[in-house]
Amino acid sequence: MSLQIEILKEFENPLLKRKELECIVRHPRTATPTRAEIRDKLSALLNCDKEALFVEKILSEFGVSVTKIYARVYSTPSEGEKIESSHIIVRNRGKTAEE
Repeated sequence: MSLQIEILKEFENPLLKRKELECIVRHPRTATPTRAEIRDKLSALLNCDKEALFVEKILSEFGVSVTKIYARVYSTPSEGEKIESSHIIVRNRGKTAEE
């Protein structure tokens, strides 16, 4: 699958020690990419730890091969675990916040 990610907006939030991103994912003639595929590609693009990257939203429209995503990159994975909601952690990692 050839995913192309374009960063539209990037905001540094020093108070929460994170970078907030708004991106467009182009996936021509394929289904909407999974959260894991987006995390893999985005972490490679940003050269960051995959565990410190949390995809908050994936917005896709029917019949369009373009998906908008909102993601957050923390300075460390533990910073993200402290701040992110438990359901976002489960969606991104597949485990509960208590684990």
